[in-house]
Amino acid sequence: MEKSIMTILSENTEKFDPKEVKDRTDLRDVVGERWGTGKRRGRAVIYKSPWRSTERTASFAVYANGYQDFGAGGEQGDVYDWLQKEYGWTFPEALAYVARRLGNNPSLVVRPSPHEKTAAHEPPSSTWQAIMAVEAKRAAEYLWSDAPDARQALNYLRQRRGLSDETIRRWELGYNPSWRKSIYYFPEEEKGAWIPPGITIPWRIAGALWAIRVRCRMGDLADWLKIPPDQDRDGNVIDKYLHVKGSKQAGALFNGDGLTDGRDVLFTEGEFDAMLAQQILGDRLIAVTLGPASNQLSVRWLDRLKSAGQVFTLLDSDPAGQEATRHFLKALNCQPVMLPAGKDITDFVVVHQGDLIALIYQAWWLDGVPDTVRSALLTYFPPTVAPLIELVNRSLILGLLNPNLFTIKDLEQAILQQGHQIAPSTLGRLAPLLDGVFFSKLETLPDAEKLPSSFEKKSGKGRKPDLYMMLPVTTIKTQILAWAAPRIYEKHHPTDKNAVLARPLAAILQDMGIDAAAAPATAEELHQAQMDAYRAQGNKEELAQKRARLEYKRLQHDLEQVNSTPLPDGWLLNTAPLYRAAFLRAMVEADPDRPWRRRELQALLGIANGSIKAVVDLAGLKPDPQSDRLLITSVSQLPKEVKEYAYEVMGYPLLIESLRPDGQLKRTLYDQDTARQFIAGELDQQADVHIVFQLANKFLMVRSTPPPVQALSYRQASYKERINTVYTRRKKAKSAEPAFYGPRFNPTWIYGQLKLAIVLDKNGQYEWNGNNVVDCTTGEIHGSPTALKLLELVLGRPVESRDTTELND
Repeated sequence: MEKSIMTILSENTEKFDPKEVKDRTDLRDVVGERWGTGKRRGRAVIYKSPWRSTERTASFAVYANGYQDFGAGGEQGDVYDWLQKEYGWTFPEALAYVARRLGNNPSLVVRPSPHEKTAAHEPPSSTWQAIMAVEAKRAAEYLWSDAPDARQALNYLRQRRGLSDETIRRWELGYNPSWRKSIYYFPEEEKGAWIPPGITIPWRIAGALWAIRVRCRMGDLADWLKIPPDQDRDGNVIDKYLHVKGSKQAGALFNGDGLTDGRDVLFTEGEFDAMLAQQILGDRLIAVTLGPASNQLSVRWLDRLKSAGQVFTLLDSDPAGQEATRHFLKALNCQPVMLPAGKDITDFVVVHQGDLIALIYQAWWLDGVPDTVRSALLTYFPPTVAPLIELVNRSLILGLLNPNLFTIKDLEQAILQQGHQIAPSTLGRLAPLLDGVFFSKLETLPDAEKLPSSFEKKSGKGRKPDLYMMLPVTTIKTQILAWAAPRIYEKHHPTDKNAVLARPLAAILQDMGIDAAAAPATAEELHQAQMDAYRAQGNKEELAQKRARLEYKRLQHDLEQVNSTPLPDGWLLNTAPLYRAAFLRAMVEADPDRPWRRRELQALLGIANGSIKAVVDLAGLKPDPQSDRLLITSVSQLPKEVKEYAYEVMGYPLLIESLRPDGQLKRTLYDQDTARQFIAGELDQQADVHIVFQLANKFLMVRSTPPPVQALSYRQASYKERINTVYTRRKKAKSAEPAFYGPRFNPTWIYGQLKLAIVLDKNGQYEWNGNNVVDCTTGEIHGSPTALKLLELVLGRPVESRDTTELND
């Protein structure tokens, strides 16, 4: 039978000195754990005393060695006095608490007073809370220590559970390395309160400590720590979760104090899922859990949930999780969310890289497609993809499309409901191309009751339509990068004017049909064979590689941006020209004073320089030319002065203006070769000479309405009606890149690179004659050679290809 505190004190008074214990205790820390953070004033921390309900100003001063209550006539006391008054303890109990807090006298116990027993729907007694707060703090401090097992436990939370350091600290997670006996004692059961080894999870609600749950060292946690699973006294593996005796989690709701009127709520199965969901979803909603699926929702929380916004349930896919879902559906008007992969939220996010925001709210980007994503889609994908993805994202936000199960017909109808239209033939053509990029075709059919109604309608070919599901944003970003990488590499290694021979990549050879296992070695062999050609072009290839890497990294960074400029209301987004016009209009409306360089417009809209005017006109804008003037007083440093000023104003010299004393004004275009002579002559005439710099244009809005494009049905509109629309009369915007899309290299570019390798070869064994290659040593003519044949000529040996068709020019 465990001895009481009185017995131990009477038998062991010589083992510790109350004064020594008090001197080693900082009362500011003890009070802070109970009353929170006060106002620091010199050596004191000032509080509004909770002991007086009428306290209006902070008058309770806490020092390291005592307190003084100026609101109560200057009453003073030490740590023991404060503990006895705050918790209603006896002196021995206060002494035992402080001693235990310092890590002394592990055999000491504190018995709760009979009046401290609380109802099931109330938090534990203040004594239990005070003692367990110390234990939770001790575990948290150990977790962040340099102990090897603590570092492993911290990495488990970071890597396996996906929690950030901020989240771990916010929820006061800790690690207890072994069974630890607290000083709390249950006299009716003659038992103490033990802290199991594992990760400690305090349940704090509205400042009260309701429970401490422990994720025990078994399963994946034991594997991570590289230890055998902990066992109970009978040699059985310990349960996955245990709670510290005295916890009141049955009446609690983890993170429940975040519930507010109108705020969305997400119910999860466990604390780790709730913490990870809150970390990802932020202010969008509050993530809560009852803990084990067997726990029931109390009336207290049920009443608060009825005034919340939308209540989502995302519980485990096991039987207990499904039973909990049915319980919630009966109690609340919940919207269940099903996991497309993984057994719980953590598994879905960490292992399967799932997008939790898109899963909950059934949209890729809740605030709209980011501007940087719009630009990437316009640049690296077929023209209609950008407006399609914009309208699909809107469909998901509006709940017009089920992201987990839909047909192309469903997609078409969702777009029509928004007042837009994309031709069914276009959707059908894009679907296979975008499979695995934005959505995924389902290979197996779900249960019959889950099938959409559109599935029953056969396609024109007499077969059932394909079923698709949306892919998460993380996958989409990865695929955008995969589509962009070859185009970026090709852009910085052109094959026409300013041609640059590129270093061969294994991916290029694989796209030619070379086996993946042989491609790296073949790429290196080709690189060595082209060394003379590299020398012939100087450092062009090195600079091109550097520029390509920088552009790729910039795109990686841009895809993480989330800013989305709202597109103008009422503008149709049926086609790429209309979408580009709406996008440009939105950017100008958002910042009318911003100047736009032509290069910026090309990157924003994914078009060539020659197509900018057509898009500007369609957007209802006109350029507002901007210029700046530089006064020239001497020609001694003219080139340097012009270059520095051009860099400063981000413009280029356009005109030279000269105003002579007699009022004669002369203008001439700026020409670097003749500018010095012209300006020197004008200065000799005592003229005021300025160089006018052309700056980036701003834009003025000349039309307040959308472009006059008829929203025509593709089936009903006649040819005459179609050619009368603005869209069909205008020239189509030219793409900034060749019309080749996908994660593969353009066969035309590959052919051009191999052709360039032969042209730059200093040995002169081969030369081009029209479309033929002539072997200068033998006179053999290779008529219209394929890319594979050119590769063989450069390497000087036969090359095997897995493809039956070869790349041609």
